[in-house]
Amino acid sequence: MNTKILKLTNGDEIITTLSAKNDTTVVTAHNPLKINSYPRVSKTGIEESMALSRWVSYGENDSCEIIKNNIVAVTTASVGIAKFYEFCVIRMKKGKDALLAEQEPTPQQLRKLEEELDEEMLDEYFDDEDTTKTIH
Repeated sequence: MNTKILKLTNGDEIITTLSAKNDTTVVTAHNPLKINSYPRVSKTGIEESMALSRWVSYGENDSCEIIKNNIVAVTTASVGIAKFYEFCVIRMKKGKDALLAEQEPTPQQLRKLEEELDEEMLDEYFDDEDTTKTIH
């Protein structure tokens, strides 16, 4: 399943994977996480940072149904954001406390995510090349 970012009518932005049911009025969001953005002061000025937190904190399962009328926009998440989302979901499933999603990954974990992103981007680049063309 592709990782999607949804903008809802209440202003929430969530990142999730979606599946449709026979009922055309709802979609099922699997492991939905709310995207929280906030300003952060750095050496170069003010930057925008992002954290993910549980969207439905007290549910018994990892999925919920969203009425389609409550969705304003849907877009495919970038590869980097999708990898960070997967990282957070895996960590949450391993039983870490609920605040774990708001913690930043370690430098080693970020390097691993960057390496995976680089590999995927290279794979995409070389898969898209048309090998039948002759370059002079």
